[in-house]
Amino acid sequence: CRDSDFDTADPAEPPGITNAVAELSGMQKGTYTAAFWDTQRGRPTFETDAASRDGVLRIAAPPFGRDIAFKVKKAD
Repeated sequence: CRDSDFDTADPAEPPGITNAVAELSGMQKGTYTAAFWDTQRGRPTFETDAASRDGVLRIAAPPFGRDIAFKVKKAD
């Protein structure tokens, strides 16, 4: 039986990821708040605001290692 625990699947620290941008289409005009989460620790790490343009919301992620999660909500 293989160990499926994520922490032991790849014990080496992955290279850092920088300048990542998420593009969400079909967004209503307005300003949105994106809250980024550390998925291993289960807590928020960074929050930023971004405005949609032509139905597209571009959100710049903070630097991260293995993975990152975020949620978006309309700010106004």
